[in-house]
Amino acid sequence: MSDALVEKTVPLLLRGGEPVEVRIFQCARKWADLTETPDEGVRHCDSCKQRVHAISDVAGIKWAIAEARC
Repeated sequence: MSDALVEKTVPLLLRGGEPVEVRIFQCARKWADLTETPDEGVRHCDSCKQRVHAISDVAGIKWAIAEARC
């Protein structure tokens, strides 16, 4: 794992109410320092060579998991 990525564990509830912990990776770089892309809410990290998605809430985390973005 690149030193530009920070691993986090996020608690979520499944639809049936079952709690799960999901492991996500967060870019350690500041959003303003990432390279802009044509896609809104997406930037590129030159250090880890990954697309970084702007996620600010649990709904965004659920979307990223469902879309295999993290």
